[in-house]
Amino acid sequence: MFQEPRSWRLKYSANTDDGRISYYNCKVNRNCPLKIYLLFENRNQDVHLYKTEAVHNHALKQVGLFDSVKQQIDELLTLGVNKPSGIIRAFREKNMPEPARRQLSSYLSKTRAKQGNSHVSIFSIS
Repeated sequence: MFQEPRSWRLKYSANTDDGRISYYNCKVNRNCPLKIYLLFENRNQDVHLYKTEAVHNHALKQVGLFDSVKQQIDELLTLGVNKPSGIIRAFREKNMPEPARRQLSSYLSKTRAKQGNSHVSIFSIS
């Protein structure tokens, strides 16, 4: 289990009445449900390894906008809908799950930068 120390990352350590406890997360994916901790006993040289009952799960969560959402945004941009509020309104009208405003703003900034249009009008912020 702990034979490969490079596969675990120290999260934090704490001193308790029983001894020092060091908590570790999986290094591959911090959201992996498998966690371990080591208890270094105060009264002797014993070290105990404890782990959760879970198994390694390195499935990565979706980060950012889905490609299908990006395509819809790009289509709206070509139609002249370029404000975040207008894009969100269009998603609502189509009964589609709307993108988070922060993700949408970030995507629009990156898209404008790629197109060479990094100018943002104060009127486009809503």
